Amino acid sequence: LIDWPKTNVLGVALRGSIYLWSGSNGAVTKLCQTSSEYEIYTGLAWDKRGDHLAMALSDGKTELWDPCKIKMIRNDFEPHMERIGCLAFEGTNILATGSRDSNIIVRDLRIKGAASSVMKFRGHKQEVCGLKWSPNHMQLASGGNDNKLFIWNIKKSEPEAKFSEHKAAVKALTWSPHQNGLLLSGGGSNDKTIHVWNTLTMKNIKSVYTGSQVCNLLFS
Repeated sequence: LIDWPKTNVLGVALRGSIYLWSGSNGAVTKLCQTSSEYEIYTGLAWDKRGDHLAMALSDGKTELWDPCKIKMIRNDFEPHMERIGCLAFEGTNILATGSRDSNIIVRDLRIKGAASSVMKFRGHKQEVCGLKWSPNHMQLASGGNDNKLFIWNIKKSEPEAKFSEHKAAVKALTWSPHQNGLLLSGGGSNDKTIHVWNTLTMKNIKSVYTGSQVCNLLFS
């Protein structure tokens, strides 16, 4: 579990520990450790500026840290019922978390306590394992172990689109930074396919069989 922000400091989660690796000098710093050996980190994500690091835990809780001060900022978020499998920042204040409880919670970090949960998306039947915000800040793509791909609008509780073309879990998601509304999704070992979507028309415009499970996707 890794995430690399613009500040060139790689965040790495190894079971119950979070480490920071500096891309400029190679220095390694241990940021934090869970209080129990049975509690592990299941995801992490930097905000867009690289100032804060959000961490997901196996008990469904979320923490927000300031790595420069080696200090936890808050952990008063409404928890999921089960482990969190993915996180996605939209800018610096909006954080989405997807869980094995099949729910997605969108949080506004400017609001304290459980009230920071400003939206809940319920549509997946199994664990949410992929989340990615669109460059236009309005849409959130989610993939699940139920082989489904959903497109959500931050202002609507119901999905704008539901896609069932994949035949395995949809973990790999990426939006094009070059073309508005262009989304790629990748399926697991029983699917091995990358689908290209136009989310303006909600159409599948291309499919590529890779011969292997697709674990991640990234535009240059």
